[in-house]
Amino acid sequence: MTEIPSNVPAKKDHSKKLNPLKGIFVTCICAIGLRYWLMLSKYQSVIANHIEVSTPLNSWKRVLEGLHLLSIGVDPYKGDLLHETPLSLLIYRTLLDVFQQKIHWLFITFDIATGILLYLTAKKYVNELYADEEKNKHSFSKDRDVGFVLSCLPCFGHLVNYCQQGFLVGVIFLISSSLAPILWYLWIYCNSANANFYFGVTLAFAIAQIFLLTDILFAQVKREFMLKHGKDRKINGEEGILCLE
Repeated sequence: MTEIPSNVPAKKDHSKKLNPLKGIFVTCICAIGLRYWLMLSKYQSVIANHIEVSTPLNSWKRVLEGLHLLSIGVDPYKGDLLHETPLSLLIYRTLLDVFQQKIHWLFITFDIATGILLYLTAKKYVNELYADEEKNKHSFSKDRDVGFVLSCLPCFGHLVNYCQQGFLVGVIFLISSSLAPILWYLWIYCNSANANFYFGVTLAFAIAQIFLLTDILFAQVKREFMLKHGKDRKINGEEGILCLE
């Protein structure tokens, strides 16, 4: 059994590295196959008639009807059948004359080109966001700020007897922490809640933090006052009330 000297660098394993070009190529092949199958399957007419996919502004069926009317000498712009520009209609007629029954390959080509451009654009944008995040990186994540503050509360355990809003702050924290994920889910996924509801919960969560901070500060003031003057708060024989000025 031989030992490898410590000064010899270990070989890097590149076998697990994913080649981005290979991933793009495989994705494009799968997308081409899926799109070609859909265009020739029985689901083509079903999908083409759905309003989520085909609208009066992008319906290929209306373009074909407009070209047919134009070929028989009828103005396709009479009525509201066609919404394409005359130049676009001329381009479509030329493409149909050139490609004829293979026009679906043109759609597939443009879809793949659009997908690649969107991928490159999104990749560049995400890289810029990541570089900006690394440039302005904090020592801990921003969404952990509240957790960091709450984790420091045991350090102020000696002020518990002087706090007055502990129950109120605890109830607000409990309610807002419970409602925030529910309203976020209803707003983002179910579309059955208004964004203002979610913002209202976050506002209540922020107010609870303000109440907690002011209560701790005032508790410290009361503690210092009692350490200096004692627990007796009688003024001229009557019970006094401590207040901030």
